[in-house]
Amino acid sequence: MRALAFVLIFMLFVLPGCVAMKEAQRPAAQKEAAAPGALTAGPRAIKASATVEISRIFSVKGRALIAAEIPDRFRIEVLGPMSSTLALFVSNGPRLYIFSDGQSSRYDWDDPRMPFPFRPAEVVSALLGARPVDIPGYGFSTDEAGRVTQFVKDENGESVVKATMSDYRTVSGTDVPFSITMKDRRKDLGVRYSSVEVNPVFAAGFFDTDRLP
Repeated sequence: MRALAFVLIFMLFVLPGCVAMKEAQRPAAQKEAAAPGALTAGPRAIKASATVEISRIFSVKGRALIAAEIPDRFRIEVLGPMSSTLALFVSNGPRLYIFSDGQSSRYDWDDPRMPFPFRPAEVVSALLGARPVDIPGYGFSTDEAGRVTQFVKDENGESVVKATMSDYRTVSGTDVPFSITMKDRRKDLGVRYSSVEVNPVFAAGFFDTDRLP
């Protein structure tokens, strides 16, 4: 059950609607190495309400509040009845905090026990529609406007991480993907934003995993 709740992350990474979890046709990726710190034009941070759907092995849908900030900080709060907190996932960059089933745990991202195949920068990049920075080995696809529509990470000729971003909408003068899917070898995760605030100012400690119970 803990692994199931964890996948609800993105985060991060959950409001009305249903995400159709269809295998995205993989376009010819534009192989290019992102220069350290390089990003496509877009927000550096977001707050959003969303619906998520997870399929393969199990199937679940839910509502969540999502926050993400370049390069590797995110917070996903999965909502239960009466908007109670069903699960909470917070990355401060080096560490990940998980609350689910009434229990909390913390992991370093390099911990072999980590039940999550993605890296925090990959999650944030997908949620914002940006290239993962300072991470080699990716192929990228972009649309005619230069927006990232897919990034794929291969290992030994096999796709181990694939993120697809679509339904870009302009919010406060910047483009944000309102439909996101992430796939690994075991799970498909779909995110559909219903509302997005770009470049919000987060309170001190908002992503601080050590201050959480």
